[in-house]
Amino acid sequence: MKKKTSQIRKKTGKNKKKKRKESSKNKNRELLENNTEENLDTENENVGEKGLKRVKKNTRKERALSKQTGKEYVRKDGQLVPEKSIQPNPCKGKKCGNNCENVTEEKRQQVFKHFWTLTPERRRDWLVGMTDKGNVKRKRSSSELRSYTYKYCITDGEGKRSVCLQFLAATLDISQKCIYYTVKNASSGSAKEDLRGKCEPHNKTKPSTKESAVNFIISLPAVPSHYCRHDSTRVYLPQEYKNIAHVYSVYKERNVKAGIDIVSEKIFRKIFSEEFNISFHVPKKDKCLKCLQLQHADLSDPKKKKEKKDHETEKEESFNRFSTHKSIHKTDPSTLCASFDLEKVLNTPHGESMLLYYSRKIAVYNLCFYENGTRRVTCYYWDESNGKRGANEIASILHRYIKSVDERENIKHLLLYCDCCPGQNRNRTVLAMIHSTLQECNNLQTIQINYLLTGHTYMPVDSVHAVIENNLKKTIIHAPSQWYTVFATARKEPFPYEVEAMTFESFNRWDVDGDKYFKGNLTGKISKVRVVTVKKNKPSMISIKDSMNVNAKSYNVEVQSKTKGPLMPCYRSRLPIAEAKYNDLMKLCKDKVIPAPFHHEYSIIPKATNAKDTLPESDIEDDE
Repeated sequence: MKKKTSQIRKKTGKNKKKKRKESSKNKNRELLENNTEENLDTENENVGEKGLKRVKKNTRKERALSKQTGKEYVRKDGQLVPEKSIQPNPCKGKKCGNNCENVTEEKRQQVFKHFWTLTPERRRDWLVGMTDKGNVKRKRSSSELRSYTYKYCITDGEGKRSVCLQFLAATLDISQKCIYYTVKNASSGSAKEDLRGKCEPHNKTKPSTKESAVNFIISLPAVPSHYCRHDSTRVYLPQEYKNIAHVYSVYKERNVKAGIDIVSEKIFRKIFSEEFNISFHVPKKDKCLKCLQLQHADLSDPKKKKEKKDHETEKEESFNRFSTHKSIHKTDPSTLCASFDLEKVLNTPHGESMLLYYSRKIAVYNLCFYENGTRRVTCYYWDESNGKRGANEIASILHRYIKSVDERENIKHLLLYCDCCPGQNRNRTVLAMIHSTLQECNNLQTIQINYLLTGHTYMPVDSVHAVIENNLKKTIIHAPSQWYTVFATARKEPFPYEVEAMTFESFNRWDVDGDKYFKGNLTGKISKVRVVTVKKNKPSMISIKDSMNVNAKSYNVEVQSKTKGPLMPCYRSRLPIAEAKYNDLMKLCKDKVIPAPFHHEYSIIPKATNAKDTLPESDIEDDE
């Protein structure tokens, strides 16, 4: 019963909220439909273009306008300042040399209205025009320093009439100090210009201090993205720089140690955002663009509704298939399921040293394989001077891994899982390599590669990357060769990771025959492939499915005859790095940030002036 009553309360609460929203919308619509044009002008101060959004008022400007026109306003501290009005005649019933008590209230009202209809600048000029400066007729003491006096007037028909200062201040409802300051600082018959907001503040940043901040930002190792440098001039900072606040802390720490003045974080942020086109590199994250698009789609459209349903079905089928294969070794020991993925780029040297923030670093890549049944992990790593991270590199490492699995006599079937990155995994080069390698195997009979949906991978190999990154905390890596020890000691139970260092000689040109390996070239089909099965007893074809659904149909793709022969190497020597990056690494060696035993490892890396230094990883590369 309690559950039912709570459910009823929730429903009634939701219904009440809906009714309130509907009633508020109806009221706004009635206002917009029934109000006249005059009323709509006042309503539009609060109602936006759509009639439902409220426009935010600028209270500071409204307060300033009310103050200038003499109307009532509320100060910043909440105190109410009343509207300007004529004060009682201070000369009434008193002896006044100007006979100010004879001025009628009607005349005073005319002067008051005229004064407050003027702009602030013209009001000051009016006060100067109604004041005559003259010499002091009689000094009351010898010590009096005053050498001139002021005579105040108001308009009287076509001429002027003299009045006293108290009378003028009471008539205009301003202070005597305001009148005296205005006429005292006048020059050439005009009031002094109002300099409020126009003078340089006392805390203005010095040009030299600002220039030091600009030079610091210029010195940062920002490089263009490898994937969008043709379409954009934006450059990116490595992932060590998290955000502008982190960059400012680095700038502040360096300048404080050097005894150099620093700008405030607000000024630094303004310089960084407005004067430079720099962004921060965010490592790739699994995200499903289709889910984000369908989340805000109009489901009343039958096509969108069907598209969302099909996507959710595919997501569930992929999860169920992978879950079944992860435990297939329990029922079929001859089948091995493994997932593989590239770890995010490991910039080297790696550490928390402040000096490392100002230098460009060499990129290290790590391709990991995780086997579900054996819990065996193999890491293949190399740096950017030994190879890139394209289809040929992935295919070469995958070939090496398949050959190592083939050495186990009990394994007959290999199930591979990976993401859908077209430049690395899902392409003709990798499929041609798998088919060709299987024909050379002695024990393996079947190889199947499964491409998981982007944003819904959840592969066990991701846990390997997490273990490695957790062990990197407060660890300094001086050279690429040290990563071998990091990977090998990252896990102890049930046994350490197996690590293999790759060189430029390890990578072959699998793409030479891959482009013409399959009949029809898989044109227009490769982007939809989800499951590819290669069997040794069927060397003339491969089986392909575009869905992981159990009921999805498969089709065969014929394998064309290809010229057999030794594979061409990808590289004849190590790849050169950008000269600017090489110079930064040599400077770290010279400053002894990198210890002497590792200097030779960097000095033998080739450099080239025409080599482009680009961001090695982008957050959009794995999008389908």
